[in-house]
Amino acid sequence: MKLIRRLYRIVSDYTGFSRTELRGLGVLLILLLLVIAYRGFQSAYFFNRPISDATDWEMLENIKATWSPVVQSDTAILFQFDPNKIEKDSLLILGVPDRIAQNWVRYRAAGGKFENPEDIKKLYGMTDSIYNVLVPYVMIEESALKPRTTTERDKKGSVNPAPSDRQFRYYIEPFDINFADTVTLKQIRGIGSVLAERIVKYRSLLGGFVRYDQLGEIYGIEAEVLDRLLEHAYIRAHFVPLKININDAQIPDLVSHPYISMNQAKAITAYRLQHGPFKRINDIGKIHIIDKETLDLILPYLEL
Repeated sequence: MKLIRRLYRIVSDYTGFSRTELRGLGVLLILLLLVIAYRGFQSAYFFNRPISDATDWEMLENIKATWSPVVQSDTAILFQFDPNKIEKDSLLILGVPDRIAQNWVRYRAAGGKFENPEDIKKLYGMTDSIYNVLVPYVMIEESALKPRTTTERDKKGSVNPAPSDRQFRYYIEPFDINFADTVTLKQIRGIGSVLAERIVKYRSLLGGFVRYDQLGEIYGIEAEVLDRLLEHAYIRAHFVPLKININDAQIPDLVSHPYISMNQAKAITAYRLQHGPFKRINDIGKIHIIDKETLDLILPYLEL
């Protein structure tokens, strides 16, 4: 007590505070220290407690998984795929959330392999809702059959395949026809360099494909090849092609489009000179040499 009284006296002489004032200041300092200590304790143990072990990490992953959106049917494009080969961009097209797509690719990069469709359920973050949508489209490449001699027969009495009779399924990942290059197109049996370049050139002239039947307009493409192409090619939903401004385009610009003839191009510019700028795109239907069929073809490629 003597030490405290002496300390009070020294501080009082130095600051000029009375003993009552010094006591009040001491109480205030003690309360301030208590508040600081509580905030530190609260921050360390309630809000920013570090994840300390694998159990905590697993719990965090499970919580995050519940936040993962389901496959959105209005934006996703579903197609057959090999889980051992599909890339992240294609997973996103399928509607797989970005985080799960990243885990998918990392799993394979670490040496993981999917041996049956059910294996994709083991991925971190994979939910039942997403799995149920994807599993019908999983197509895993068949491995070679085990070598057997030609003298072996199965229960039905047929000869089992010889070692040379190995079966493989060639997998082609679905691709966007409006962005595919010639290398991608040549994966399709029946499409060589010439036809692949012709497809790309016709796509450029159009401004992009907006309907699947437009692929049949490509010169030299046979029905069988077209069917194989349509098995793997798709047009992205809401794709917007390159457009021609009918109020600014001149005859060379208009006639360069496959759906617009020279006479129609001249008629469009003449109508514009006579009546002024088009106020609606559909107004070109008033030109007598542009019939309804032609109008339907060119409308997706026109703008004001």
